[in-house]
Amino acid sequence: MFKEGAKVDLRLAKKDDLSKLENMFISIVEQMDKNGIHIWNEYYPFEEFENDIDNQRLYLLVEGELICSAFVLLDDIDGSDCFDWKNKKAKAKYMGRFGVNTEFLRKGIASKTIQYAKDICRKIDVEFLRLTVGKNNYPAISLYLKNGFVSVGGEYKEYSPTLGKTINEVGYELKI
Repeated sequence: MFKEGAKVDLRLAKKDDLSKLENMFISIVEQMDKNGIHIWNEYYPFEEFENDIDNQRLYLLVEGELICSAFVLLDDIDGSDCFDWKNKKAKAKYMGRFGVNTEFLRKGIASKTIQYAKDICRKIDVEFLRLTVGKNNYPAISLYLKNGFVSVGGEYKEYSPTLGKTINEVGYELKI
């Protein structure tokens, strides 16, 4: 796990977190690129963060002033209709822009973050937590499966002009 006795808290992101978030996600993108996972670029996902903060949907797991992880909970996502969700009419939230500070990789922060997302969903009576992930992002897929998510049929193909390629995404959901 992370530092012995460390206290982590969940909170909504604020505008003064933007530079820390950008730096954290630059490191995440570099780490993903080193691992051959080319699904984010020098703009995404942090180009969305200011709007996410304004809409109070960007959550941070923090240890003091250090951001350990970040994620958003959305009402819908692009391509959601491409998947065979168990109950398409059920109240659901979509977890997106999920990133773990590279200093905290393989220390349990990702699973702890997912637990916090599930807790938020329970409090607002959401039936399913859903997400999409790059088809070749095996570390993330393994994490989601380990945390109880199940694969659903379907695939969303999105062309990224910045990356110059099509990104194939698969869907996962978790009954809350």
